[in-house]
Amino acid sequence: MPVPPNHLDNLQGKPTYLHTVRNRTQAMKYGYPDSLAIQSHTRDYYAVISEMDRFLGKLFNKIDTLGLNENTYIIFMSDNGWMLGDHGFTSKVLPYLPSTHVPLWIKGPNISPGYDSSIVTNLDIFPTVLSLAEQIIPENIHGLSLLPLIQGKKDWTRKYLVYEGLGTYGGGKYNISIIGPSMRFIETYVDDALEAVSFQELYNLQSDPLELVNLADSVNYKDIVLEMQERISNFKSTIIKQDQ
Repeated sequence: MPVPPNHLDNLQGKPTYLHTVRNRTQAMKYGYPDSLAIQSHTRDYYAVISEMDRFLGKLFNKIDTLGLNENTYIIFMSDNGWMLGDHGFTSKVLPYLPSTHVPLWIKGPNISPGYDSSIVTNLDIFPTVLSLAEQIIPENIHGLSLLPLIQGKKDWTRKYLVYEGLGTYGGGKYNISIIGPSMRFIETYVDDALEAVSFQELYNLQSDPLELVNLADSVNYKDIVLEMQERISNFKSTIIKQDQ
């Protein structure tokens, strides 16, 4: 059983708090970063997923038995991703790929089997349900209907998403990230005012999918950092307007 190639990450180029965050200390209690410990934990994790799959199979069979396949949609989405040794971490919440990459699938009438890598979020579930029910989507809804993707259309308008790490679970620090198909920019803050920046990270997901090399201080990526900072600034102004 393979283990994440970055399970021995020394966290160079990342915020110092990550050395003592629960994701790291709990991982060490599990025996990480030792490969055997990660493999053992991964087997347990996959066993739980396999059990869930069996129950989902029973659900599908029941829907078929009741003759409801032609007017029933099933939407499955996890609340988070999970780290199984990635960067030497366990658990969730942190703004890195395994934690923020959430599984989502939809099963129902006129949906062909397939895979789409478009950027979607949990905010899209509600407008999708409204679309499937042929209801009007209110203008103040933040999410987008996934119906175009379900129907195989490629005119998807979202080019990036904003990830909010605004809790302090396990010693985590406040952060906001911009996640796109090729870049991930993470801004970590001193406190919940989200004004004083304590650390910035930029990863080229095409050349560095394991998110090991922080490019935030690279001259070659200066324009991209400025663009990401502007996007975060615009997002924060939206939060403030809503709070008011």
